[in-house]
Amino acid sequence: MKTVLLLSALLYAALAVPAEDNHEASAQEFEGADTPQSRFSFCPDGWFSYGSRCFKFINSPKSWISAEEYCNSLGGNLASVANPREYSFLQQMTQTAGRTTAWLGADTPQSRFSFCPDGWFSYGSRCFKFINSPKSWISAEEYCNSLGGNLASVANPREYSFLQQMTQTAGRTTAWLGGFRLQNQWLWIDREGFYYTNWYSQSSSSSYSCLYLQSAYGWSNTQCTCSYPFICSKNPFGC
Repeated sequence: MKTVLLLSALLYAALAVPAEDNHEASAQEFEGADTPQSRFSFCPDGWFSYGSRCFKFINSPKSWISAEEYCNSLGGNLASVANPREYSFLQQMTQTAGRTTAWLGADTPQSRFSFCPDGWFSYGSRCFKFINSPKSWISAEEYCNSLGGNLASVANPREYSFLQQMTQTAGRTTAWLGGFRLQNQWLWIDREGFYYTNWYSQSSSSSYSCLYLQSAYGWSNTQCTCSYPFICSKNPFGC
């Protein structure tokens, strides 16, 4: 799994953060003109303001998910980028720390907001959780039910890309989704409308009635008795 360092962004007014550790770049290194800007009153110690947000460079390599969890523990998220000047600012932070790469939030699995419990990640209006324990489709759905959710449905291409990234981050290439065929019609187990489709290959065999994601391609269908890891989703207001 790729492991580099990370940038974290506190999206609004800064929350309390833990004491600095030895892996964090010194605040004094960033002070001065045309470099990551000085800390204003709304940013806590060790954070630097740019525009309306606070940023902090963490010089301790982690996986993407571990980096996001660390940012969550500071009251923030992995950084998104709004414009070229902001990206240049983040590049300067990275260079000042003596690094050439850093994790960003981008369009990858997003942060857990207050309505998602630990281990779940939000995207759009739902919470998602990757279960890295292969099961049959029915057993996977039952497990998601025990968590208060269902196997995940997919509403649009960006959401599918997000789920692909979750799968890749877990070191997997396939994962069950909530699609199933009933009376020659494809449905989602969570009762969402099956309007968006992204078939890479589709078998017409009546025994291939369950749908799975492929991390590098569109989805396919296979026998429901196959064992795959899987992705659960649930309504945030039920989390």
